[in-house]
Amino acid sequence: MHLPRPLPLALAALAVALIAGCGDGDSGEQTSSSTSTETGAEALAAYSSQMQRELASFSAEFATLGEAAADPGSVHDYAAAVSDLKARLGETISNLEAITPPPEVADIHQRLIAAFEDLRESFAPIVVAVESGDREQVQQAILDLQQANADFQTQLADLSAQAERLGAPLERSATTTSP
Repeated sequence: MHLPRPLPLALAALAVALIAGCGDGDSGEQTSSSTSTETGAEALAAYSSQMQRELASFSAEFATLGEAAADPGSVHDYAAAVSDLKARLGETISNLEAITPPPEVADIHQRLIAAFEDLRESFAPIVVAVESGDREQVQQAILDLQQANADFQTQLADLSAQAERLGAPLERSATTTSP
C-alpha cells in the first residue's frame, strides 16, 4: 500500500514542531535533582539543567526518528518508524520519571510526564489507520495527531512558563511553536 502524501508531511511537521518546542542543548546523564546539601535555588538550578538536557536529547533523537517516518518505503516501514517514535517517547517518560524534582516544581513535573504520555498514545491510531488502508481513517488520524501535537505544544509552553517563573526553566530557548 502506498501511504497518502499528507501523512509523511504531517509527521515531518510534528518532528519540527517538537524540536522547536523542546529547545536545544547537550544531552547528558541524569541524576537526582536535589540533595540534602543543596539550597532551594541550587536544587531548582540542578533540576532545570537536567530537564534541559533531557528535552534536548529527546528533540534531537525524535527528529532523526521522525525523518524515517516521514519518508517510509512501505506500510511496514512506516509502522516500524512510528513504533520507534513511540519507544523514544516511552524512554523520555522513563527518564523524566527518574528525575526527582524539587517540591516547588513537582506538580509541573508530573503534568509534563502526563503530556508526554498523551503524545505517545496519540501515535497508536495512525498505525491502525494506515494498516487499514481506509483513506478517510488515515486523514482523520492525521488530523488527530496534529491536534495532539498542538495540545502537547500548548502544555509544554504553559508548563515551561510556570517552571521558569519558579526559577527552573525547562528549556534553553524560550521559543515554542505549534504546527
